Amino acid sequence: MKAKLKKALAAAKLSALVKPAETRWGTLIGCFKSLKAADSILNALVSERDFVNKGTTKQKEKRVEILTDPDFVSKLDESIKILAPIEKYIKIFQSDSVPCSDVYQAFLDLEKQMKNLPNVNEDKCVFFGCHLQLHQSGTFQLVHSYIQS
Repeated sequence: MKAKLKKALAAAKLSALVKPAETRWGTLIGCFKSLKAADSILNALVSERDFVNKGTTKQKEKRVEILTDPDFVSKLDESIKILAPIEKYIKIFQSDSVPCSDVYQAFLDLEKQMKNLPNVNEDKCVFFGCHLQLHQSGTFQLVHSYIQS
């Protein structure tokens, strides 16, 4: 199945799917963007008879359920919108030369951006095992992540 996916992605001139790393926010948004770009390819593979041949019955059902969900792409879009401001600041702060005053201002800006996200509530902050809790103040907190390969 991996070979079929790799071949289909290459034929569509798409990069490989990004696997999220537990401690790397940037890989999570990269994962969602790569899944969105490969949506039609993934749907075609899911439709094949031998797609679900590894894992427990529950794992197999969950894989098909996620990828065939009619709201799959819209959920990816919403997740990308939530994570995009976070990713922006992660990239900025990778440098060791950012002053602390910029960090403080970034947190203020980030909170404002999160409050202004349209149609975002706590129910929509759970996707692919990452639970972002929306507080009444409008801030988000990563409560837990149970992403598994």
